[in-house]
Amino acid sequence: MSKTVKGKRNVAKAIGDERANAIEKWLASTPEIPLYQGRANQAAIGRKFSITKSTWGSNPRLEVLWERLKTMVDQQVSDSGTPVNVSAEQPEEVRKLLKQKDLLIDWLRRELARAESKIEYMEQDKAAEELLILTGRFIRHDTLKQNSESDPTPGFEGRS
Repeated sequence: MSKTVKGKRNVAKAIGDERANAIEKWLASTPEIPLYQGRANQAAIGRKFSITKSTWGSNPRLEVLWERLKTMVDQQVSDSGTPVNVSAEQPEEVRKLLKQKDLLIDWLRRELARAESKIEYMEQDKAAEELLILTGRFIRHDTLKQNSESDPTPGFEGRS
């Protein structure tokens, strides 16, 4: 190995050690650890100390410090009493409101289905009246309904 490659490796190791020391000092001062979704934010801590993502995994001291950081955050979260699953501890009033919301949504869906069927019936009635006006022939709604399931233009298949 040449001296320059070995020298660069030593310099990189020294920089990694300096940054690990800086994190140890920071942890000793009981800092406010940046969080992301309830976990330690490795990216924010890395930016603070100029540590890249690959350095966290390649430096053994930083790996140990990262594990220590994660356990500290887990302890802080459990000590603060912040529930992990908020939905499991919802008050009775909130559950009642959610149930009412679900019942309202079901009712609205049923009303929408009724309105859609009325619209379909009106469209068939309009098509029958238009056919009656144009040809003088009357077609019952049940015939229109049977034809509408098979043909996109109901009642006009016999016209030539």
